[in-house]
Amino acid sequence: MYKIDKSIDFSPLFDNELVQVCVSLVSVILVLANESNILTNITLQCKYNIWQNGSIFLSGHGEEVDKSKMLVCLLGKSIESVSVVGADTLRLNFSDNYSLDLIDDSAMYESFVISGQIFGLIV
Repeated sequence: MYKIDKSIDFSPLFDNELVQVCVSLVSVILVLANESNILTNITLQCKYNIWQNGSIFLSGHGEEVDKSKMLVCLLGKSIESVSVVGADTLRLNFSDNYSLDLIDDSAMYESFVISGQIFGLIV
């Protein structure tokens, strides 16, 4: 909805480990924790791609329960870097050669929200 500002400093997300995946009928919540156990939540109601070793492993949407439960493959993995791809995609690069693309696919509603004590973003 709001597009992704390429000038944002995403470094507060680095080294955060995915510790919980919550799947509902309308969204997915990913819970990240840093070394101090400060939590950051990513709520997604958008299209996403999971990449493994440079190839798309799964494409889905936050409202697709059967596909969204596959996000557990990222549990225990840590964010190594974050990049903006094009005007509508935020790529979270995890350890073990996994990546997660969050795609801003709505002109009317928020696609995903990152919220926590150390970082916040609404797209």
